[in-house]
Amino acid sequence: MRIAINARFLHPDKMEGIGRYSYETIRRIVDNHPEDTFLLLTDNNGAQAFTFPDNVTVKKIGLLPARHPLLFLLWFEFSVRKALRKFGADIFYSPDGFIPTLKTVPCVPVIHDIAWKHFPKHVKLRDRLYYRWMTPRFCRKAAKIITVSKFSKLDLMKFYHLPASKIIVTGNACSPQFKPIDEIQQMQIRRQYTDQKDYFFYVGALHPRKNIVNLIKAFDLFKQETGSNMKLLLAGRLAWKTKSFQKTTATASAKEDIVQLGFVPNEDLPLLMGSAFALTYVSLFEGFGVPLLEAMASDVPVITSTVSSLPEVAGDAALTVNPHDPKAIAQAMITLRNDFDLYNDLVAKGRERVKKFNWDDYAETVYEVLAKNNQTQFKGELPDEILR
Repeated sequence: MRIAINARFLHPDKMEGIGRYSYETIRRIVDNHPEDTFLLLTDNNGAQAFTFPDNVTVKKIGLLPARHPLLFLLWFEFSVRKALRKFGADIFYSPDGFIPTLKTVPCVPVIHDIAWKHFPKHVKLRDRLYYRWMTPRFCRKAAKIITVSKFSKLDLMKFYHLPASKIIVTGNACSPQFKPIDEIQQMQIRRQYTDQKDYFFYVGALHPRKNIVNLIKAFDLFKQETGSNMKLLLAGRLAWKTKSFQKTTATASAKEDIVQLGFVPNEDLPLLMGSAFALTYVSLFEGFGVPLLEAMASDVPVITSTVSSLPEVAGDAALTVNPHDPKAIAQAMITLRNDFDLYNDLVAKGRERVKKFNWDDYAETVYEVLAKNNQTQFKGELPDEILR
């Protein structure tokens, strides 16, 4: 089988959500299936920094990086389709959810979520218009759709009237780098970042959907209620529409105890996570929520939201709160600080919960979908539902 793959999000220094999913599934698929030939298509030089086996060719295509809706269209509808024809691809796998919509080989996109549907104002207008116009076309064109949670599957079925059989749920897992660390290492991290104080931890882009404003308000309430010397560490790049976040931080009574780290390299995150008192990940919407698993793997308890996919990922191994209510978030922080039995119980449950999420299983599921829906499975012309 000749499998072409969208590898635009493979960047060794920027392995955020889609990039991590791309890497973990692609690496396993190409390693486990030497009988197949793979073409990784990219619009940048990131994928070329990775080492792949001999059955893999990495090819940069297109004149410009596709970072704008018009360039998305040009890249997928012209550059990608041309590469698929030249390669003689049997199927196209796209971990970022974008695929060509004109006539080509069967395509399998991974649509992680449709957050823009729920929070349209959190997306730039140009991107929102692109998603609104193209997502229904992606859904119709796809031979199968992969998503990462039952919540996202139901969301896609609801908004795009898709049959359940067309959507396959895999999931995410966390890197083996995330694991419990000893007290000496924890002391070193706290000495470096918080003057030896315990801290709540958030990791992810600083973006309105991540609900950082309410997290800061909750931390302020926590400090006022408890008089604790704990700090709040925020690890993540400034995304966009951050004025509200910056204003809330500047006016918080506990602003001296809020530490903004900016983007943290992947190699530093496990130590920061493993040294935290707790993860506070109270996003308004997630298609999955990988930091929950990273905390659980690190023996760090989790406070998260009652919305979207987060309860599905957390199970009974986290405190879940209404993300719209800073008082509720603060109360969870207070409870975790005061109830050592609960704290230890969540750590133990998280240790077991994280074992249910496995990259090997997910990558093999992806491969099975590709094997069952590639061009060689069809005789003559491709069915109309695939060509649309």
